[in-house]
Amino acid sequence: MNKLYFFILLFIISCFTLSAQTNFDKGDLLVYAVNTNVNSFCTTNYFNSTEFVDEVFLVTFKDILPNTIIYITDNGWQRKLNNFFGTTEGVLKLTKKIDSTIEKGEVFSIKIPAGLTNSNLNSLNPLWNCEKVTNGIFNIASIDQFFIFNNGNWSMDLNEDHKGIFTNTTLVTAYNNQLNWDNYLDLGVSETRNSGLPGDEVDDNYDITNFHLTTNLQSAYSYYDGSKSITSKNEWILRFLNPNYWISTPSCSTFQNNIVYQKFTIDEESKSFKICKNTPVNLAVDNNTIVTYQWFSTSVPAATNGNAIAGATSTTYSPDTSVSGTIYYYCDLSYTLKWKNSNISKSKTAVLKSLLYKVEVVENKLTPIEY
Repeated sequence: MNKLYFFILLFIISCFTLSAQTNFDKGDLLVYAVNTNVNSFCTTNYFNSTEFVDEVFLVTFKDILPNTIIYITDNGWQRKLNNFFGTTEGVLKLTKKIDSTIEKGEVFSIKIPAGLTNSNLNSLNPLWNCEKVTNGIFNIASIDQFFIFNNGNWSMDLNEDHKGIFTNTTLVTAYNNQLNWDNYLDLGVSETRNSGLPGDEVDDNYDITNFHLTTNLQSAYSYYDGSKSITSKNEWILRFLNPNYWISTPSCSTFQNNIVYQKFTIDEESKSFKICKNTPVNLAVDNNTIVTYQWFSTSVPAATNGNAIAGATSTTYSPDTSVSGTIYYYCDLSYTLKWKNSNISKSKTAVLKSLLYKVEVVENKLTPIEY
């Protein structure tokens, strides 16, 4: 009987393991660093005895469970046809192996081999089951774009170039190290080098205009160089999306010496203060150059439908504590991402929320003297 229970339990655990996977929202997986020219002048250009030529470093804001699927493609958006990706470059499918989980906050990388075969991909990326799903070559140039999708499927028309599409999937982020996002609709001709930005056209099937990283570094070696102090998930996302916090280096060896696999600490706890009347308290959020701030108050423990506080538009706010009671506070983090389209400057503004702050003000009480 005990053996039967054991095998039933093992079967249930196996079914859960096989079915579990992470479903990302936009921005839950972001670019941390990009090396598009790994070569013999680097500190290393081999791993597991396999040569690699590109390396993309990502940071996750959710635990990546076994069987989670990530697609990465350097095919451009709307190169020739409306609402389709190009098909002449690469699409890589990575499925997380079942032996471990990548924890939220962790940095990991995807290495691209010199010889783009499934065997080489799997040798270089041992945490994943890797598959090249097109015959196109995945090779990120020093000025280039790529896209990251989560789960779903890729399909393409075998009789017509530049007619590829992802279905039942989430476009998580996009990367471009030049300001211009140009497609065939912008240029009037088929565009085989650049890419449109999904969501730039009103009828686009995808929209990543609020979660793309667009720098103007135009470098083979670029990475995030902003604050690494603990903060909330949304504030981390805004840090990584801010092109002002990205820098480039002149050499591969310098890049590799500066980039380390690390785990960023994500603050997920709402803040709570219990204070006496007229005791000052200071609420604070991350200072970010692409963000504007508006603090809200509310009587319920939720960062929605609050009352905007007049004049509370900085990274800090000190609430009135002259009246006893419990008030909740949060800050709207309004951010603007910019890009160019046929040299026309464009931008999109969106809002993320800060953590919730609970401030409980109590009557002053004197501690009785004990005799």
